[in-house]
Amino acid sequence: MAKLISIELYRNLNFKNSIIIAGLILIPIIYNIYRIDQFSLVNSLDLFSFNMSVFLPFLFPLLVVLIYAQPFSNELSNNYITYTRVRIDFKKYILIKLISNSILVFLSFFVVVFIIFLFSYYIEPHLGFVNYEPENINLTTEGLLDYDISMFTFTQLIKYSTLLYGLTYSGWVALNAVLYSSMAMLATLLFRNTFVALSIPFLFYHIGSFIIAVLGFPMFLLDASIFPFNVEQQPIYIAFIPFLFVVGVTGSMFFRLLNNINNKRFD
Repeated sequence: MAKLISIELYRNLNFKNSIIIAGLILIPIIYNIYRIDQFSLVNSLDLFSFNMSVFLPFLFPLLVVLIYAQPFSNELSNNYITYTRVRIDFKKYILIKLISNSILVFLSFFVVVFIIFLFSYYIEPHLGFVNYEPENINLTTEGLLDYDISMFTFTQLIKYSTLLYGLTYSGWVALNAVLYSSMAMLATLLFRNTFVALSIPFLFYHIGSFIIAVLGFPMFLLDASIFPFNVEQQPIYIAFIPFLFVVGVTGSMFFRLLNNINNKRFD
């Protein structure tokens, strides 16, 4: 199985995915540098949150499917899976695809977020594009550190290390990317309409967040648990509550698929 997964990963390390990853990194950075004079930023954390908030929070469930789930849906549309079932056990085939998706999507989004983090904290200060104005909040250097630590969910980790925050938060976004891309893959296997299937993570993400907000539980918003830059800081464990809810939904889809396969209801 490991050999088949490595072949699958190699096949999807292509020019299209490289362009997607490069675009996710460069577009927010270039766009914000172009308009940076219109805003007053305090420090590198402000720049990082600024770069992360351009389009990722809204388009996240659509962007994650472009790496692997959307090409996988093309295999289904072209009946490639019909020929594959003759050569390999179908459950093994699905497992290989899900593992390959998880590895590729995790690495892709980890790289995207971590490079934006590195640019914001370690590269831009040497380039001097941003004129920071910490005096606007009247804090000392020590006060600025406390300010950062109390800003967003996960910035509590800055108390121990800025790099720890960057690595942990990059991993968190990448882990959620895997979850939503896996949901899209499972949906393409459970629903006949590919467009509807690939749209399910996007609809679930936004409609779910809207319902949670209406019910009066903003700390559990699906979008804010991944991109917490416009909400009040929460304890880190709070972010895992909506995450586990999505895990439960995705897991139920996986077991539904297995049930369909076992009962020979998969077409």
